[in-house]
Amino acid sequence: MKNKLILFVVCSMIFGGIISAQEHKFQLLNQTEFDVYEIYISPAEDEVWGEDILDSLILSYKDTIDITIDLADECKWDLMILDELGNEFIWEDIPICEIKKLLLYLDDENIPQAIWE
Repeated sequence: MKNKLILFVVCSMIFGGIISAQEHKFQLLNQTEFDVYEIYISPAEDEVWGEDILDSLILSYKDTIDITIDLADECKWDLMILDELGNEFIWEDIPICEIKKLLLYLDDENIPQAIWE
């Protein structure tokens, strides 16, 4: 009887969506005053970056892109962007699962920053 109950709970979780991947959508707004040529997002614990989510596109200054990621039980993610010259700008431990908008901008010293809501 115990085995049947465990099997029922596991099946209910799988078919009920509890174990399924959790997608999260957010917008990335580019207010950096430069075009972004590559964007990488990966869980903070990962040692390597994944694929460039822009592929061959360019995120121009003042443009917005909608991003959907599979959270895979990770809330803290790292973000890296590259400009036309290949300069890398990295933000770590962004609580991606909690945000709807991520704004990239230049501070008073022209250093790219990120804020989110």
